[in-house]
Amino acid sequence: MTQIEPSSWLGIDFNATGDLVVVSDKLSGKVKKYGKELIHKKNTYTYIRQNCQAKGKKKFGQKEYNFTIDYIRKLAKTIVQDALHNNRGIRVEGLLMRKNGQKPKPMGKKLNRIFSSFPFYMLRECIENNCEKYGVAFEKVNPGYTSQACSRCGCIGKKDKKNRVTTKKYKCINCGHEDHADSNAGFNIAVIPAGGVIGAWSLLL
Repeated sequence: MTQIEPSSWLGIDFNATGDLVVVSDKLSGKVKKYGKELIHKKNTYTYIRQNCQAKGKKKFGQKEYNFTIDYIRKLAKTIVQDALHNNRGIRVEGLLMRKNGQKPKPMGKKLNRIFSSFPFYMLRECIENNCEKYGVAFEKVNPGYTSQACSRCGCIGKKDKKNRVTTKKYKCINCGHEDHADSNAGFNIAVIPAGGVIGAWSLLL
């Protein structure tokens, strides 16, 4: 299908804090968060499997798999349809997500379990496939410093105890801009062109 020229871009940040996916629209300034239902459901299934017999583990494992696949497909379509309706393209970080046994970065026992059990790679692939199907522009961008840089002024924050990017809150040490860390990262992803890096796009902010 012919690709539609977008008026702006949505930046998608895949994470494992409170929401699995954060979609930031740079032009409107709006942020949408998805995935709490899936986290809750998967945690429920994990608890059940840990407290049932071997036969039950297989049964609930299959239910969890079916639920996850269905959820991912619907979520991917929802995100792409929203982009299509608002004439937006979609940009995601070009991360090496878990595939074929690749180990994710250590993030603590609880978050590591959520991240490794959720197929982020599959979600990204579903989004990309839907973009191709509906003619929505799709790009993978350089993920470097998207969490540290300020989406308002472009300043890259220092990693110190007083001014560090946390999993919940971001505060710029230059202009004082405050935002949820995932939303800030999403806005950065939205404005980085394919092949671009932090710094080269600061004049676009």
